Amino acid sequence: DVRALLIVAALASACADPAGPPDPWATRSLEPEPNPFGPGDPLWAPQPHRDRPRAAALASDGATLYVALAGHEDVPSHQVAVIDVASRTVRRRIDVGQAPVALALHPAGRYLAVANLLSSWVSVIDTRTDRVVLEQPAPWYTTAIGFAPDGRHAYLANRWKDAVLTWDLQVEPDGRFAIVDDDYRARAPWQAMGVPVATNPDVLAVGPDGRVWVGAVAGQAVDVLAPGGRRAVGTNVTSSPSRSTTNASSPLALATMSIGA
Repeated sequence: DVRALLIVAALASACADPAGPPDPWATRSLEPEPNPFGPGDPLWAPQPHRDRPRAAALASDGATLYVALAGHEDVPSHQVAVIDVASRTVRRRIDVGQAPVALALHPAGRYLAVANLLSSWVSVIDTRTDRVVLEQPAPWYTTAIGFAPDGRHAYLANRWKDAVLTWDLQVEPDGRFAIVDDDYRARAPWQAMGVPVATNPDVLAVGPDGRVWVGAVAGQAVDVLAPGGRRAVGTNVTSSPSRSTTNASSPLALATMSIGA
C-alpha cells in the first residue's frame, strides 16, 4: 500500500550516502609495511635517524636553499628543510607529503612545487611565507617535476604510469599561478594517462626551447617531448639507467648514468 511504499522510500533515503560516491582523486598517502628485521634478530643494530636529502632548489634571491628530505623506505620523511645560505643553518622545516623527492621553482620565483613519492598530491610552497598553499592531486610515485620557461606549463614524471603528466597554468603579474587544466584527472587514477615514456621515468629537465627531457631508470632511455608536453618527439637510447639531468641549451640534455656510459 501507499504507507508501505513511503516507509521503504524513507529507509532507502536514510541508508543513502548523502555525499555520493567517493572521490577517486581524494588525497592519500601510502604507508610502509613494518620491517620484520628488528631487535630480535642477532644481526640487528640501532641506526641513527636519516633524513636522506633527495633534491635541492635555490630561491630566486639566492639567499635560501630548499632541500627535500625523503627519509628511507621504512620511515619516509614528510618535510622540506629551509636553509639560510649565508649562515648555513636550517631556519625551519615545512611539512609536505610523504617522501618528497623532487623540487621545482616556478620561473616567476615565488612558488616551489614538491613532488611527494608516496602521497597522491604535489605540494606547492609560497617562498614568501614558507607555507604550503596548495596540495594538487597527482598519482602516487611522481618522481620529478619541472616548469616551462614561460611558467605556463608544469610537467610531472610518474613511475607508476610510465608517463609525463602536464598542468596548464595561468600566471599573474605578481607570480601567483592557478592550475587551469591538466591531462589526467578526467581519468580514474588506475587508468593510463599522460604521454607514455620509457619505463620508470625518474628525472626531468626542461630546455630553454620548452622541450622536455625525461630520463628513465629501467627503460634506459631519455625521451623528448615537444613544448607543451602533450607529444613525444624522440627517444634516445642510453643503454644505462638515467639518474640525473640538467637544463641544457637545445638540442642537448645531459644525463648522468649510474653504470655504463
